[in-house]
Amino acid sequence: MNDDSALTRYQRQIQFYGLAEKGQRKLLASRVLIVGCGATGSALAMLLARAGVGFLRLVDYDVVELGNLHRQMLFYEQDAREQRAKTVAAAARLQAANSTIDIEPVVSTFSRANALTLAGDVDLILDGTDNFETRYLINDVAVKLGIPWIYTGVMASYGMGATIIPAGAAIKTGREPTPCLQCLLGPEPPSGGPTINTAGIIGPIVTFMASISATEALKILTGQGELNRGMFMMDLWENSFEQFGVATAKKDCPLCSAGEYRFLAAQAP
Repeated sequence: MNDDSALTRYQRQIQFYGLAEKGQRKLLASRVLIVGCGATGSALAMLLARAGVGFLRLVDYDVVELGNLHRQMLFYEQDAREQRAKTVAAAARLQAANSTIDIEPVVSTFSRANALTLAGDVDLILDGTDNFETRYLINDVAVKLGIPWIYTGVMASYGMGATIIPAGAAIKTGREPTPCLQCLLGPEPPSGGPTINTAGIIGPIVTFMASISATEALKILTGQGELNRGMFMMDLWENSFEQFGVATAKKDCPLCSAGEYRFLAAQAP
C-alpha cells in the first residue's frame, strides 16, 4: 500500500485544519499505551484506532461481563458469555475497524513489576483504570520516563480529567510542563469515596470524557492545539463544569520536587 492510499481513509480528518496531512502522518507513527480496557479505556482505544494512531498497547487483566455492556462500547453479549479477556476482545474489534495499525493486547495487571517495560517504548499513556492506586503508579512511571499522560475518571454522571506533561516530556512534546497528579490531588491516592458499585454510572459520561481525553491525545501526538491546564470536572446530569488546580508543579510535591517514586517502588507486583 502506497502512502497516498494509506491516507485515503483519513481524508475527512486530514481536511480538519488542526491536523492536516502532517498531523495524520504523525498519528500513524505514534505509539500509545492504554492502561485499563473497560469503559473509558475501550472508548479511548476505539477513537484512537479509528483516528489512525499507528500502535496501541492495551493492558487489562479482566474479562467481559454482562454488566459491562451498557457502557463498554467495544463488547457484545457473546464476549460476556465466553468471558473473553477485555484486551483480546477489544483488539479483535479494533483490528476489524482498522487493519492498518498495530494493536497489542496484554492480559495482565499494570503493576510495579511490568510498568516500566510496558511504558518504555510509547509516546503517550492514557488512563482507562478505575482506581487511584494504579493512576498514581502511572504518574510515577510517566514522570520517571518523561512521558505525557492523560488522567480520565468517570462515575455516575460526572467525570474528571487532567492532561499531565512531566518536566522530562516538555522538550519532547514542545509543551510547557504541568503539575503531576500528586500536585493536583495530594501525595496519597483519594480513598473512601463512592464507587460505581455504590453510585452507578451511565454510558454517556464515558463517551463524553473519552472524547475529551482522546482529543487531548491527538493534540499531544501531533504537537497541535491548546491543551487543558489543571483539573476539570463535568457533570452531564447537572449540566455543571468546573476547573481547578495549580498552574505549576508544587514545590513540596514528593514526586516532582523530591523525586520519590513511592508507588513505583512500593506497589506489589
